[in-house]
Amino acid sequence: MLESNGQSIGVVNAIVGQRRYTVTLNGESNHAGTTPMGYRRDTVYAFSRICHQSIEKAKKMGDPLVLTFGKVEPRPNTVNVVPGKTTFTIDCRHTDAAVLRDFTQQLENDMRAICDEMDIGIDIDLWMDEEPVPMNKELVATLTELCESEKTELPGDAQWCRARRANFRASRTNLHDFHSQHQRDQP
Repeated sequence: MLESNGQSIGVVNAIVGQRRYTVTLNGESNHAGTTPMGYRRDTVYAFSRICHQSIEKAKKMGDPLVLTFGKVEPRPNTVNVVPGKTTFTIDCRHTDAAVLRDFTQQLENDMRAICDEMDIGIDIDLWMDEEPVPMNKELVATLTELCESEKTELPGDAQWCRARRANFRASRTNLHDFHSQHQRDQP
């Protein structure tokens, strides 16, 4: 991301919160050649609808929300059988706990609605629910200021690298002093 924005360094301002799920869809396995389309309870089709709708909503939400469907296991996973069971994982992350919670609650509601419409059973297991952790604002501000000042003072790539090393050595002392002072100020 830094490269695509023409940046060589960034400052972390938060560790994202994340919610992870394992979802199991239960339909009905049937022969692919003899089961008419209108009679199928196809869990891969239900998964594809869930996946498409959820990713489109995540894109509309925009950064820093990310959503990943990382592992998909259809069963019986053969060429001539309508899948009767599909298990998949979801990983959703954001820097704001309320946004993460609201988005994933809507995601759960949407999955249930799709499954109800298709007569598919659904089991949603939320097995990780980690809150975001903001970084120390003073340290973020100091690092941001340091990065900005180095960026504007250095003209070329080769000079940038040499000057960054020299400036980093000098600023390491400043950061150490900042950290030491911050630790002393804590109760």
